[in-house]
Amino acid sequence: MFGHGSSRSRVPPVGICTLGSSRHPIFTSLTLNFGGSGGIVTPIFFIGSTAGAAFAQLFHQSVAIFSSLGLVSLLAGAANTPIAASILAVELFGPALAPYATVACVISFLMTGHRSVYPSQILAMRKSPSIQVELGKQVDAVEPVHAPRNRSLLSSLQSLASWVRRAARQRLAAWRRGSGGDDPKPHDP
Repeated sequence: MFGHGSSRSRVPPVGICTLGSSRHPIFTSLTLNFGGSGGIVTPIFFIGSTAGAAFAQLFHQSVAIFSSLGLVSLLAGAANTPIAASILAVELFGPALAPYATVACVISFLMTGHRSVYPSQILAMRKSPSIQVELGKQVDAVEPVHAPRNRSLLSSLQSLASWVRRAARQRLAAWRRGSGGDDPKPHDP
């Protein structure tokens, strides 16, 4: 076999490759800050796939599958393109990965909020009814305002927290009225 022995000896173990995910963003940002051209999509592919490989090792899962999911999900979140990234996953990695890639892409898209690596991108939709943004503006000119809905999980948790605080204040006030406001003294055995 041509190159079989030499290619295996030159490919680093996956553990060494995951170090690249921590160094690559640093050197890319330094390059861009000093006026160099670093590209956008290739670093997204690299960082996503190496982060996926790191998670695969952490959870003892398939490195190939997690690298593939990391690549397409980071692309979906960073570029605000969940549909294109899901289709890219099917084209590159086959239809067996499609359901997992689609879920990962949508989650990444929703979690990034109204940010993008393309600042001139025009907002066409809100990612959440709880985040108010002006549609039709460029991403870099948008200032999202958080306004929780009445029936959302966050507003329910906020209501529960205020109810617990109110109940605790009432019990403390009742305790102080009953004990004269003094601090409780330890009981003698």
